[in-house]
Amino acid sequence: EEILQDAFPYDIICEVVKGKRGADCILCIKNKFGNDCGKILFESKRTAGWGKDWIDKLKQDAVNAGVDTAVLVSQTLPDTMLERYEYNDGIWICSFSDIKLLTASLREGIIHVYNVSKTHESKGDKFQLLYEYMTRNEFSA
Repeated sequence: EEILQDAFPYDIICEVVKGKRGADCILCIKNKFGNDCGKILFESKRTAGWGKDWIDKLKQDAVNAGVDTAVLVSQTLPDTMLERYEYNDGIWICSFSDIKLLTASLREGIIHVYNVSKTHESKGDKFQLLYEYMTRNEFSA
């Protein structure tokens, strides 16, 4: 949570209540205008071994939380992992040293998708207003 708060001060970090089933925290992403753009769920592990069941659990937590994507941050990474971070079965996996870089990339993608969806959301309304204006009596021949 501290890493995320320092790196993304305008976003809101919601801690998942200890003892409650779920991941560690949710990053609520805000754009430069303060609009809610999306959410990223984070689970962190500081263990000596990799847990094969972690991905399935985090996928279910992500569905339950209704987030855009989920990130598993771990001290120990899977033996099969070849890159610094990877997308594995619907979950992003990275080390603590790469959390800022991965999160910054995911944030930009989520904000971009939000902006595109908002642009298309009002497109129909604009066309309707233009049509109504152009078909008024003043324009009839």
